[in-house]
Amino acid sequence: MKAESSKQGEEDSEESLLSRSEIKAVMKEARLKTVREKEEKEMKYYESRAGRILEKIVGGAPISPEVQTTLAEAMKKDEWEMRPGKLKLKDQGGPSRK
Repeated sequence: MKAESSKQGEEDSEESLLSRSEIKAVMKEARLKTVREKEEKEMKYYESRAGRILEKIVGGAPISPEVQTTLAEAMKKDEWEMRPGKLKLKDQGGPSRK
């Protein structure tokens, strides 16, 4: 009786496990969700910065959401392209040899 229950327990645990492709799909979905949340957070940050900049420029005049979104996207792209470590000047080579 004890041997039968242990065999049945092993079969149940094997059936309850996810297949390799299912695990990959779950991991991919989790990664996409994380990336999406990060992008939303970044976009909110840049939109708030753009809003503050435009508010200083135009004073109390109304600002269209399209202008604010366009400026936020441009700021995000500009900052991404100018990240430290991406730019290398011509005279910056390896360590100097004397």
